[in-house]
Amino acid sequence: MYLTTGNSSNFIAGLRPSENKVYYKKNLEYADADDDTNIVSTNDKKTYYEFKNPDETIKNAKTGDIVVIKPCDAVPSGLSVKVKRIEKNGKSIRIYKDDLKAEEIVDDIDIAQSVPIELQSVDTAKGIQVEELTDSDIKQMSYQNQMEYFSSNGAV
Repeated sequence: MYLTTGNSSNFIAGLRPSENKVYYKKNLEYADADDDTNIVSTNDKKTYYEFKNPDETIKNAKTGDIVVIKPCDAVPSGLSVKVKRIEKNGKSIRIYKDDLKAEEIVDDIDIAQSVPIELQSVDTAKGIQVEELTDSDIKQMSYQNQMEYFSSNGAV
């Protein structure tokens, strides 16, 4: 499973935008949170998380498990917690968190970046002339105009 965390929608000539991706390990326990299920709260020091009206994933969690709440309206940043201890109290479950290292939940991370393309590293086909644009030329062009410009000049 991977989570896409963003994408650059702006195209600037000479840059290749990409999206952020986080590839999670397969042994994690996934749960959702909403207005009715897995309502999450915590104490000031964030030493535990309280789940009201927990679903089966939270009810079945045990010491050593890693529980992931995917980003949603109820938990916009998402939540990953390694279970240190569990207390059950009626319709709520309190999970005390243990230290969690990134390598315990993440297989790979692909961070978005815009990689500059240097003119000196571009190999041109015979008969193609590479023309350098200024920053002001590029900023004034829409994505469509850029594609038309590069297509008409044999670059695309």
